[in-house]
Amino acid sequence: MEPISSLDARIDEILTPEEYLRRGTAVLLANELAVTAIPQTEIQYPHWNNRYMNKLRGHSIPKAGILCDGGLAAIFSDPQLQIDDTDNHWYAYSFLSQEVARRKNKAKYAYLGTGNVASIFASAKAGTIIMLNSCTAADIPTPGQDTPRLYNSELMYQAWRDTCSAYSSAENSTALALQKSLKFIIRAPIANHGTYSTIEGLLDKRDLSTEEWEAGPRVTYTVIDEHEVDNEDRNMDMDKDAFAMLCGTANGRPVVRMCADHAQSLGGKRVVRVHVWYDMPKNEAFAALVFELA
Repeated sequence: MEPISSLDARIDEILTPEEYLRRGTAVLLANELAVTAIPQTEIQYPHWNNRYMNKLRGHSIPKAGILCDGGLAAIFSDPQLQIDDTDNHWYAYSFLSQEVARRKNKAKYAYLGTGNVASIFASAKAGTIIMLNSCTAADIPTPGQDTPRLYNSELMYQAWRDTCSAYSSAENSTALALQKSLKFIIRAPIANHGTYSTIEGLLDKRDLSTEEWEAGPRVTYTVIDEHEVDNEDRNMDMDKDAFAMLCGTANGRPVVRMCADHAQSLGGKRVVRVHVWYDMPKNEAFAALVFELA
């Protein structure tokens, strides 16, 4: 598998379909080896607060469905997902590097906009992580300090870990048990050119009608055994190469890498389905991916 430094890509980077397939196949194999190892793999990384600060703390929104102009609510209610968004159980993480967050550096790093390295919401009750955006350029080290960078895969995991810890205290349950309940990871809205072109290329192969394209195609790619799949469901696709390609994109690889690095604490999770929105609801200029774990 490639070095972890290659897991975060430029937003305008577009690779060949063969390269996305190769990368996806490699990271899926790493996940499989981590899950089947005895004991299962668990890699320790530095705590996020060594290098970053969280601009958002605790319950910042009553319902995550309001995000993306309400587009996430439509995804949550999809018949194949049915993600719980009934009350205030979402924890918010807006990770900024400490160097960028310092008041004295405000003008220096104004070109970074919000300065977010990653914007993440997580709910132990819903078993869901949402990564709204990430920006590699904003991940600037503090001069004179040896603070290793954490990549998207690890920022997602540590946000999930901290969410489970906080929720377990509130609900008098076990944080380690909650960590194993992760079921969905949502990457939306997707602006990465390579991911978007990969989705478009895969949907092109499906010979969709003009009406289907205008409706904004929504397809699920799966690696579950064929006998478990309803072959009459036009929105279900058993194309394993397509599945691997999606997992090999800049938005997919961090998800699978997280499952590989933390196979033990996540309970041996693998990605089994990728739910694809070519046009994200209420955000038609962007795509959305939901990675389903089991």
